[in-house]
Amino acid sequence: MHEAAKSGSVRMSARVLEAVQDPDLLLRMCPGESEESRGRRREHLMDLYLNMPNKGANDTPLHLVSKTEENNTVRKNL
Repeated sequence: MHEAAKSGSVRMSARVLEAVQDPDLLLRMCPGESEESRGRRREHLMDLYLNMPNKGANDTPLHLVSKTEENNTVRKNL
């Protein structure tokens, strides 16, 4: 997500977020888990992708995209 944010690519950001939210992804990763557990895991993964700071500068993807002034990408990340 950080690379998508740095590039200012709305398309790349959307693809990453769609992949993380794909219910089939977690079904393949955790086949024995209940739907409720997969839902919580999906929310947690989304939180990590959107809010984890990068090493060094300590910027989240939203910080990075706001520096590129790509408002469409900022809106997509919100």
